[in-house]
Amino acid sequence: MNGEQDSFLEATRLERGDHILDMTAGLCSDSIIAAYAVGDEGGVRACEKEPLIAYVVDVGLKNYESNNDTLETSMRRIHIIHQDAVEYTKTVPSNSFDVVYLDPMFEQVIEESSNFQALRAAGIHDALNVEWIEEAKRVARKRVVLKAHFRSTVFEQFGFKREIRLSSKFHYGVINL
Repeated sequence: MNGEQDSFLEATRLERGDHILDMTAGLCSDSIIAAYAVGDEGGVRACEKEPLIAYVVDVGLKNYESNNDTLETSMRRIHIIHQDAVEYTKTVPSNSFDVVYLDPMFEQVIEESSNFQALRAAGIHDALNVEWIEEAKRVARKRVVLKAHFRSTVFEQFGFKREIRLSSKFHYGVINL
């Protein structure tokens, strides 16, 4: 909003009017940024498999109040899907989303993210697999973006082009379609 660069938006290359599927909603921090980027013309769907997290985040997105109307509007644009992401993608046609985003629970803990520990304890720790990646590629029109720990081997394992971020403990990987 302040005209600064955002690494998530650089990786996803979201544009106004795009539609994105966040296959790993969690607290929806990236989905909020996505909702801002795609605007009213676009759409954000976010899958969360863990029912309690899905419920709490959904209620929070619909009811959070702040002094920032733009933030609130972006939060309200997100549609939470209380379902396993792979199972959800099987119900939608191919090329349904411009971008599909994956941010699975990191295999390695980032100590500086101590505020994330409660979610880590309650969250689902499903590992990426071939079916997950293939479904993501099937429903994406432009690209699939993965966020993972900088030491993770999942980028190479599943064919993502790693975008190295020298000063960060996580990297993005991209499969252009």
